[in-house]
Amino acid sequence: MGKINKHTFEAVSLLTLNKGQIEVTVIPAQDQPDWIVPSNLILEVVEYTDRIWTYIWQDCDVAVYHLLEKDTPPTKLVILEGSNDIYRLALQTQGELTHRQVGISQVKDLSAIDIDEYSIVNNDYIFQKVQIEDDEYIVPDLEELAHRLVDLDG
Repeated sequence: MGKINKHTFEAVSLLTLNKGQIEVTVIPAQDQPDWIVPSNLILEVVEYTDRIWTYIWQDCDVAVYHLLEKDTPPTKLVILEGSNDIYRLALQTQGELTHRQVGISQVKDLSAIDIDEYSIVNNDYIFQKVQIEDDEYIVPDLEELAHRLVDLDG
């Protein structure tokens, strides 16, 4: 029997236990589709109005990725779980997060996103573009994003 990828196995187990339903959070993004992540990856949402590059959360440095243009003031910092303490990250955004429960069959994969279509999105950080009902979202590649941010930070 081949080795089971831990993250894939956990996702399938969660869907099975919840009858194909998953709790997701929509994180507002500027000049691109909003990002959507499993709600259980969100460790904390902090009201934060200064634009920052790192944040101290529970005595650990957390790299910050901005979902806003440079001239747009942020309102929130979303702390996300990582593969370990070093690879946790935060998303800086403006606006309210939306929580919803969706069936896996409601999530439709869309074609790859065109980087020229949006001004602040980086294709390296996109796992998939999806549609739920009539809304399009970006499913970020959080592991790739965290590794790049931490490696850039030193």
